[in-house]
Formats: sequence, C-alpha cells, structure tokens
Amino acid sequence: MAGGRHATPPIKVVTFAEFNKTNPPIFMGTESLDEVDNWVDTVQTSFKMLDVPEEKKVILGTYLLREYAKYWWKGKKILKFVGATMISWEEFRQEFEIEFHPRHLIEEAQEKFQDLVQGTKTVTEYVNQFVRLEKHFPTLCLDKAGKVRKFI
Repeated sequence: MAGGRHATPPIKVVTFAEFNKTNPPIFMGTESLDEVDNWVDTVQTSFKMLDVPEEKKVILGTYLLREYAKYWWKGKKILKFVGATMISWEEFRQEFEIEFHPRHLIEEAQEKFQDLVQGTKTVTEYVNQFVRLEKHFPTLCLDKAGKVRKFI
C-alpha cells in the first residue's frame, strides 16, 4: 500500500451455527478427569478447525456448559472476572481445570498410574489404561526412556 500502510486483516466472524456443526459436546460438570480433558480437547479442536478468534472462544465454549458447570461459570464470572472486557480461553481453561480437576481425583489417578501393571490385562487394555492415565502426568515421564521404564 502507498505510504507504508498495511491493511488490517478483517476479524474472522464465526457464528454459533458454524461452531455447532462441529458437534462440540455439552459439559454438565462431571468429576471425571477423562471427561473434562476430552471436553476441552474437543472444543479446542473445533476452535482450530474454524480458526475461531480468541475473543470468541470463551463465548462459544461456555455456551456448551449445562447444569452445575453453567452455574459454576456464572458465579466465577461474577467473582473473578467482574468488569473484564474479555476473558481469554487460557484464563477460562485455568479456572475450569481448577474446578473440574479436583486434587483428590488427581491424586487418585496419580496413584493408579504409579501402581499400574499389566497383570491379567491384555496388551491393548494395558496400553489404553497407560495412555489414559499418563496424559494427566506428563512430568512423571519427561523423556521417552522414562516413559518406557514406567511402561515396562
């Protein structure tokens, strides 16, 4: 452009109808680490597929909250984010994980992971359980060698 000016790209508009076509799951407020993580992962995948702008993520994502999760978010907005012009997805996710990854569930899953052995499980069952638990504790197996030692 003349005079060294650059056109600002238009802000992408993503409608709820477009977002909803990705079939994002509803979240009711469960005490299951896997359900919490699966919900976050699926919603974030929908964001990536549609290239959702940061300022729309919390609006779209929290629309999927129902029952306890919906009431928790209404209260959290009032208590923590009062007056905020925008809440980032990362800020939401941190608060969400604090609420729905309670310490007792994390400790329980960590204990299961540390005590995990194949025993009478099939290889497939063992691998699935290992992967499901290990994703919650990436610092326990920082490198491939550590992961292999734990797996064996």
